[in-house]
Amino acid sequence: MEELEDTIKRLNIEIGVITTPSTSAREVCRALVNAGIKAILNFSPIFLRSRKGCIVENMDFTIKLDNLAYHLCQLEGKNFSK
Repeated sequence: MEELEDTIKRLNIEIGVITTPSTSAREVCRALVNAGIKAILNFSPIFLRSRKGCIVENMDFTIKLDNLAYHLCQLEGKNFSK
């Protein structure tokens, strides 16, 4: 984290990915935005928002896992229930 801002600026990085626990996701989001990140893909288990100038895409793994389980059940001829 100490080198985050320098690295982002030196390499001209525009997109960040957050994969932290919910307890640190907001702090990481702020650090990325303050360092100049313009878009964030958030895989943490909480919904994040950012100030103008930075797009945040929140990913929900539970929906994707449900979709995979459903399609597997369809392939195997089984009933799908959550």
